[in-house]
Amino acid sequence: LYDGRRITSEQRDEAKELAKRRLAGEPAQYILNTACFYGYDFYTDRNVLIPRFDTEHLAEKAIEETKKLDSPFVLDLMTGSGAIACVIKLNCPNATVYATDISEDALNVARKNAETLGADINFVLGSLFEPLGELKFDIICSNPPYIPTKDIEKLDGEVKDFEPMLALDGGEDGLKLYREIALNAKNHLNEGGLVILELGIGQLDSVKELFAADFEVESVKKDYNNPPVDRVLTLRLKK
Repeated sequence: LYDGRRITSEQRDEAKELAKRRLAGEPAQYILNTACFYGYDFYTDRNVLIPRFDTEHLAEKAIEETKKLDSPFVLDLMTGSGAIACVIKLNCPNATVYATDISEDALNVARKNAETLGADINFVLGSLFEPLGELKFDIICSNPPYIPTKDIEKLDGEVKDFEPMLALDGGEDGLKLYREIALNAKNHLNEGGLVILELGIGQLDSVKELFAADFEVESVKKDYNNPPVDRVLTLRLKK
């Protein structure tokens, strides 16, 4: 709020520049370099997807399941800003948390957030499970890109023109990354381990089918949209 003090010419010019960026459609979270997620402020820039309220349902479920374990090993695939990994660690301090991303720029943002928030995360550069060797986890969670390529142009300009395409484009049908996770997750889970996934609109049945050979559906969590969307799918590795 304005406190009656005069602003300097430098402050005036900075305000004008910020206003120009907003008028051009750039999201406020990038302009101000901050986004709130699960009650924490995260640094954000155009190298990472802006953390969204819908993804808090995924984080909430991951925290709930992590708290049930004594010494849990948790993996956040395609971590982006690190928001999911950080809130899991901050709410489950006994957990060992790994987070991967194929983008070094994204990991730099995630590392910055983890350091600022005091979250001890093991960040690993690489595609999905590739850089993890033979590591196994109790819980694997992910909010993968799930927008079909043909639908990218239909997105709001604040999204398609500013957010990283790498974090949006899920391939021809939006399921490319789910297929890769379904194919490899069983090799990186301890017995009875969980996979927790965020879903796009109308993707529940297709994703369930991709995992049916090796996983059982544990739960489906809806979001607060009207009508609600099946947003979080939790799967358990079959015995």
